[in-house]
Amino acid sequence: MGSSDDLTFIAVKSKPKAIDDGDLDVYYDLPAIVDGKITTLMVKDDVTEVEAIYSAGGIVIYKDYTTNSDDQVKRGTEAEEGASKDYLTATTVGKVKNDVITLDGTGYGYTDDVKVFFINSDLDEITSRSITSIRDNDSATDRYSKVYFTLDDDDIDMIVVVEAE
Repeated sequence: MGSSDDLTFIAVKSKPKAIDDGDLDVYYDLPAIVDGKITTLMVKDDVTEVEAIYSAGGIVIYKDYTTNSDDQVKRGTEAEEGASKDYLTATTVGKVKNDVITLDGTGYGYTDDVKVFFINSDLDEITSRSITSIRDNDSATDRYSKVYFTLDDDDIDMIVVVEAE
């Protein structure tokens, strides 16, 4: 499984505004998590994965990506979801208690330096928080639309929470 430093998460809000300053190609400025840190990436407007979710918005997760001479993302290798792949997802979250968080009914320990990021429902802002910021998310509350996480030796080392509208 990929660690938190191996993956890049890019938030693509619905129909982001393209930037064309005349010198560079047309691109989007998109909030991202790169190497476990919050940043903004310039992503060319013709990147396939971004084009695929342009209308509805969503999250693009790369294992790696390449940039052009203007530091714009021009191509990426998508990460794979699954137990023996790069990341896992959950839709329900239980309490964080006794150094365990429950995701989709399974309890997971987490590393001492677990990285926790929240992406707002508009997909245009990412914030860093502590693991205790994560609250129960059952079908009655629907606080979160999706939770992405990575494991390091069976412990969670990064959680990315996408908030519900």
